[in-house]
Amino acid sequence: GKPKTMEINMPVKPENEDNQTLVNNAVTILLSGDNKIYWYYGELKKETTLTPTSYAPDGLRKLLLEKNNRAYEAIKQLREQAAKVNMPDSTLKRLEVEKKGSKEALMVLVKADDKAVYKNVVDVLDELNICLIGKYAIVDLGQQEYDLMQAMK
Repeated sequence: GKPKTMEINMPVKPENEDNQTLVNNAVTILLSGDNKIYWYYGELKKETTLTPTSYAPDGLRKLLLEKNNRAYEAIKQLREQAAKVNMPDSTLKRLEVEKKGSKEALMVLVKADDKAVYKNVVDVLDELNICLIGKYAIVDLGQQEYDLMQAMK
């Protein structure tokens, strides 16, 4: 079946980055039925293999925190400093958005096949939020990704 998609607005528009640089520090998360979830890092190549993970805290969240470590730590430090100096919320929010959109911040692409349920997509978005990831998109599943997922079953 044709993969279904959902339109979700990109929270942070990376400035004048072409797709190439976007994909360089990107994790692609693939969702299927029965709460199955897989990921790969970087560009999709002929030799790309999928790694299964789970919705448990030591699954997806651990992965995202590891990959987004630099931006995550930077934002946590920023929040601590903001509390010390009574920084206005609006200023803090702006600085957080900058950090989330920075080059070293992780980009996450979320793709679901036609068996994935809406709740799983929402759960992934929750995890992105917890892991302070601001660059993400929900995009179409490609044929190679679909085939890789079928092969994992």
